[in-house]
Amino acid sequence: MCILKFDLVKVLGDRVSIDPNIYCGECEYCRSGRSHLCDHLQAIGVTRDGGMAEYCIVPAVNAYCIPNEMSYVEGAMVEPVGCVLHGLKTIDVRPVHTVLIIGGGFIGQLFLQLIKKQGAAKIIVSEPAVEKHERLLELGANEVVRPTSPETVRQLINIADIVIECVGRQESMELAIKAARKGGQILLFGVPSPDTLINVSPFTIFSKELSIKGSFINPFTHEEAISFIRQNIVRIEPLISHYFALYTRRKIN
Repeated sequence: MCILKFDLVKVLGDRVSIDPNIYCGECEYCRSGRSHLCDHLQAIGVTRDGGMAEYCIVPAVNAYCIPNEMSYVEGAMVEPVGCVLHGLKTIDVRPVHTVLIIGGGFIGQLFLQLIKKQGAAKIIVSEPAVEKHERLLELGANEVVRPTSPETVRQLINIADIVIECVGRQESMELAIKAARKGGQILLFGVPSPDTLINVSPFTIFSKELSIKGSFINPFTHEEAISFIRQNIVRIEPLISHYFALYTRRKIN
């Protein structure tokens, strides 16, 4: 049984989910409550070894106990759910809103479930892969479209109060701005290549009074993400398409 949350000591055998992000606690961002923008940010599996291995060492403060009814697969997916939760906190979803999610992959499907929970009037998902459409409808989409023709793309112009871009490609980010109605909110959540540039009309942002937000990692949303999964508000297992075994290359003497 896990000891009290926030306690830094973990009991041997506890089942935990790991928040990989490590903050310095000393820079101006950490000291002003914006730790995720830490000047010295480290991450397990990125700047530190760990993640794709049978064992890894993590700070105790980054280990969060998960309930016994939660599977290890669900525990492994807590971090992306936390990232999505942070993104949602940057926008204001209301029951009168039409929401367009660009990209119906894993992240788009997480956003879909949480937006549905918040009671948006209509949720449209733009996803070119037909094999994902049935699942997207099952998860709560009111409409799924394929952005594969100029005519389909034109139908998305000025269609949504909120646009959530989950792809990170030039064309999908440019579409997000075009798809937003006057007064619309745009969340650019997909991770582009560092050298990706987009063509944006400043006059469009001005005349439509658009709000464009970014979202970076998952500051202090890990416990909330565990709760959402535990309550089955976010379903993880139906989203998993493949399982891969660990491969260890052993040195031969």
